[in-house]
Amino acid sequence: MPARARHLLESCLEKDPRKRLRDIGDVWKLLDTGRQPAAPPPRSVAAGWIAAGALGIVAAVALWAPWRAAPARASQPLVRLVVCLG
Repeated sequence: MPARARHLLESCLEKDPRKRLRDIGDVWKLLDTGRQPAAPPPRSVAAGWIAAGALGIVAAVALWAPWRAAPARASQPLVRLVVCLG
């Protein structure tokens, strides 16, 4: 979203009625001021590659986990319980 539009939206959604924009005339005044807010700081390219690598590792583990071999269970003899109710 452009910075001017973001500033306009924030002014329209202001909680304090005295600070909030009332009509289209106020919008034109705000847009004509030419106020340019500071540009956001540039994002590091390395941070994106780190995030992509971490996501790749998580996806690989998530896809590998269901197919890994389960440890063999020792077979145990069947246990029978007989109860005489009479």
